[in-house]
Amino acid sequence: MVLSIVALELLGGAVGAVPAGPSTWAEATPAVKPDPAREHLAAVEKRFQNDLYALIVSKWPQLKAIAATQRDLAIALIDRRTIEYYYVRDHHPGKIVRNQDAAAFANFDLSSADQQALRASNAAYVALGQRIDQLQQKFQNSPEAADAQAKFPAIRSDPRYPPILARLQQGLREVEQLLKKTP
Repeated sequence: MVLSIVALELLGGAVGAVPAGPSTWAEATPAVKPDPAREHLAAVEKRFQNDLYALIVSKWPQLKAIAATQRDLAIALIDRRTIEYYYVRDHHPGKIVRNQDAAAFANFDLSSADQQALRASNAAYVALGQRIDQLQQKFQNSPEAADAQAKFPAIRSDPRYPPILARLQQGLREVEQLLKKTP
């Protein structure tokens, strides 16, 4: 994923997940007891994606459409990971690491059997997977994709980027504090 390279690095490759509409899986499913750490992690990741989008569009207005597609894809992946988190929490709680850092918390194992069970039992998960596939295709088939992929890494040298990264890092520290409060 292009825009969330830094978030992926900081989280050891993980991103969270939820469908368009309600801002969180727990909000969309009242029967699910929300996890403050997971909800905050998803919110932090989404803010990072939106901040990157705003920076990219201000720097390269001609890439607005492709940047929006990439942001929407990253947010959909965050949303999917959130759905997966709640499934794993409820069915395999031992896979969730809460006594380390945000990266360990975000990087739980999701087996192919878990994915299959989610697809069989959760229409929102299926719909979100289809949306992710569509956004990936839209990005890959965009005439601006090559230009965007060449330019996006340069965002790290923009003087407006360090505060965006600092907000992400602060948000991850806040997640870690929440993890200490809620075992």
